[in-house]
This record gives sequence, C-alpha cells and structure tokens, in this order.
Amino acid sequence: MEKYLTPEEVAERLAVSPKSIREWLRSGKIKGIKVGRLWRISPQALGGFLSESRAPYIVEIGTGEEQEREAGQPLREYTHNEIREFLEADKITPEIARKVERILKP
Repeated sequence: MEKYLTPEEVAERLAVSPKSIREWLRSGKIKGIKVGRLWRISPQALGGFLSESRAPYIVEIGTGEEQEREAGQPLREYTHNEIREFLEADKITPEIARKVERILKP
C-alpha cells in the first residue's frame, strides 16, 4: 500500500506553509483525498502538481521562451545537476538553495 502524504509533509518539501497546501487542495490546484476532516496527497498527485508547475516557472525566468512556446517551440528542460550549477553560479543565499533542494528531492 502506498504511503499518502500529509499537507505538512508536502509543505515541508515545497518550502511553503501547510495552510497554502490546504488552500491548493480545496481549490483543486493540487489533487488530494479527504479522509474525514484530514487531507492526504498521493506521491503521484504531488508529482503531477510539480510537473504542471514546472513550465510556468521556466517561462518566467527565461528570456524569450514565452514567445517560443506560443510559436510551438518546446521549452528547455533542465536536469537537477544543471539547476544546481545555475544556483552555484548565481551565488544565491544558502536559505534559497535549501528551498530549491527540497523542491528537487525525488
């Protein structure tokens, strides 16, 4: 039987508040099931949410990619190692690096 995640566990992985996760669950932004009054999220639902959330993030930080996407060109996908290299090159703060690492955890 697969282990379902609590909103608190998902919030920790995504570096957001549990309240945000519950709001996303209620609005349907992330899929979950309700057991009585408690929400649970399957690992597959979390993976789907992260996959759907990835493209807008890449478009926002890219240059000209939004126009390429509208023109039917594929977006560039980055590996975890490439993202780590970008973060090191940009000399981001350790706090931001930890948040990104939590998001990238498999």
